[in-house]
Amino acid sequence: MAAEFPKVRFAIVESWEDLGPNVTNLVFAEQELGYLAGAAAALASRKKSVGFIGAVKGEPIIDRAAAGFAAGARAAVPGIRVATEYVSAAPDYSGYDDQGKARRIAARLFQAGGDVVFQDAGSSNPGITRAAGAAGALVVGADGDESQGAGEDLRGVFITSVVKRVDVIVFDYLRSAARGAVPAGARVYGVKDGAFDFAPGTALAAIRPRLEEIKRRIAAGEVTVPGT
Repeated sequence: MAAEFPKVRFAIVESWEDLGPNVTNLVFAEQELGYLAGAAAALASRKKSVGFIGAVKGEPIIDRAAAGFAAGARAAVPGIRVATEYVSAAPDYSGYDDQGKARRIAARLFQAGGDVVFQDAGSSNPGITRAAGAAGALVVGADGDESQGAGEDLRGVFITSVVKRVDVIVFDYLRSAARGAVPAGARVYGVKDGAFDFAPGTALAAIRPRLEEIKRRIAAGEVTVPGT
């Protein structure tokens, strides 16, 4: 459509694909999302052992989140054990929708001593949630408030979810468009842009002051979040 209507401005959320000179890509700094999730997981962990389960190894947005998670967990709790797992590896993208395999991976992490996992595996996430419920463990959700999609018996396993504020980035695009300033290509939104927030959860109240301080430090440039 963008090629067919070159004088029309288009925006697409969460796609890095170059779609032409009249398309703006509204994307998130996934490493910062991962960093916040890592900090939340570490602060809530009683066993000082946490894990990241991503959809696809080799998928850049997932790999950036994994790097951020490890950095955030270790910054919040020095010496914490961090395990990183993926449901599949590129070019196999089944990891985005394989709840059974995701559940088995999560179960192994919990059996190995982990007690909190950040689930960043798309439609595979419910399998991780069920594994956490069975093991008496906890999870951090990704993108939206994942507790709302879980059964009542599983909502208690969510410490919080790191929410992507799509409303914030779309509003910013519309405001820029109204001013006639909408460059093509990627516009990356992170903590300093208000692009992330925390959904309610079982442990959020206790750790939120620390998480907000971490957000403040990232926004101020006091913390550089690695993407690899």
